[in-house]
Amino acid sequence: MSNDNNQTSADQAQQTLNSIQGMKEAAHRRAAPPHLFGAAIAALAGSLVTFAVTDNRELQILSIVMITLVIVSQVSKTKVNAAQSPTRLFIFGLVALLPLYFIMVVLGQSLVQSIGKLGAGLTAGAIFASLVFALNYLENKWYINKGKKGGNS
Repeated sequence: MSNDNNQTSADQAQQTLNSIQGMKEAAHRRAAPPHLFGAAIAALAGSLVTFAVTDNRELQILSIVMITLVIVSQVSKTKVNAAQSPTRLFIFGLVALLPLYFIMVVLGQSLVQSIGKLGAGLTAGAIFASLVFALNYLENKWYINKGKKGGNS
């Protein structure tokens, strides 16, 4: 009889652990930024580079404001704060994307003579947008994999 009680207790404990793991996975899926968010940020970041190359300051400011609004909207929608995001990926984004932004602007300005102001801006903007979207894709995969592994970091 005691063995049956132990087995039932073990089964209940396993069900509880499985339930907790399922909740963790759901939380990580919820925290993962959707691809539409990544596409919006990528398009706005690409437009920021395009406007920098074409020397349109007013639209650069508008792009920065729009990026901020999209991020604030996503944070309020998911109720996930920055402290819960992957720190290493954020640092990589800051260290890699900020210099890359300036490199793309310089590259675009160097292409102005050969393909024109608009063509150079669109080319540099498209490259930068692709890189930003790829970073978002990696972040999304990080959240999903973290949820499957059940990690806390």
